[in-house]
Amino acid sequence: MKVLIILDDVDSVDQLKALAAELDWFGRGSIIIITTRNKDALNVLQEHKVYEVTEMDKDQALQLLSKQELRRYAPTAGLRALSEEIVNGTGGLPLALKVIGSFLHGKSEETWKATSQKLNIVPNKEVEQKLRISYDALEREQQQMVLDLACLLVGGR
Repeated sequence: MKVLIILDDVDSVDQLKALAAELDWFGRGSIIIITTRNKDALNVLQEHKVYEVTEMDKDQALQLLSKQELRRYAPTAGLRALSEEIVNGTGGLPLALKVIGSFLHGKSEETWKATSQKLNIVPNKEVEQKLRISYDALEREQQQMVLDLACLLVGGR
């Protein structure tokens, strides 16, 4: 059977060996897409093509944040400096920008400042901790819904 498999954020050779080292595990014509910051992990594959994605530049990151939060392509003048701080705090990572941007939609400037300060405390590589900032800002009931959904998705493999 032909399959499409997407492995996101593979960071070790062991992960890749366990999930997709042998191409004969999958039907002819199958496609495996792997995202990783560790190119060496790809060396265990029998056959592979690499498409390198460059990091977003500052303007692209600001545009993504603005699109998520403000529903426009550029931050308003009043939020420009805070937007830049948030982009720097997330390291320009698209997932973090989308989650933080959605969280900040319609929030006060004080919430923007507090979020920016929290983001800049956590090192850029710690994406999970950055995303946790949005989770922690949810009401208790909303947090429980997120956890319920996560458990549902894990069980649905």
